[in-house]
Amino acid sequence: MTKTLFDLPVYEDDVQAMLDKHNIKALIEAERYYRDNLHYDKMEECYAKESRVRISWYDGDGREFVRISSNSGLGVKHKIHSTMIWLNGDKAVAEMQTTMMGKREVVDGVDTDTKGYSRLLYKCWKEDGVWRIKGLDCIYERDWITAAGGHALHNTEPADSEHARDSYKYLHAQLKRLGLDVNTELPGEDDLTTIEGLYTEAYDWLTE
Repeated sequence: MTKTLFDLPVYEDDVQAMLDKHNIKALIEAERYYRDNLHYDKMEECYAKESRVRISWYDGDGREFVRISSNSGLGVKHKIHSTMIWLNGDKAVAEMQTTMMGKREVVDGVDTDTKGYSRLLYKCWKEDGVWRIKGLDCIYERDWITAAGGHALHNTEPADSEHARDSYKYLHAQLKRLGLDVNTELPGEDDLTTIEGLYTEAYDWLTE
């Protein structure tokens, strides 16, 4: 039977392994905190010299992602939930559950908030003795748009919905309104094979 991330142990009784997991959790939480609160110089330090970020609107080098983010003005916030970490020596894969909240915007004359559930999958490794992020992918679960202040939205279906994925169609619409291209082939719960492929890739990287 083919092994996956979920066949690897999550419990550690080795002191160094426990310390490593503590530091990895601190690293990925810090990366999101620095992004949300505009500390981009500190966010950049979280990434390895060579890294890759693959999300809805970006696919490329991690540190370049930070530099573009610092100028984008997207104003996205992340509320962090539980975290899982799989460790193998100086490499680790970590998955963090988050609620993403997009920048408030006016849609059809109404102030709106776009939110979504997602899981952020990090590849981390020790670089010069320090844990840093080698890769970041996003698994999209579902999203929605709501009106602020108790107002009603007359039409919540995105204009470009025929080209969007169900797992992140409202995010897709918001990014298009902001003039950004959107990757519609990312891991999402509307197509579980895309998630399985990402987990297989992460497992292979961790155990190679």
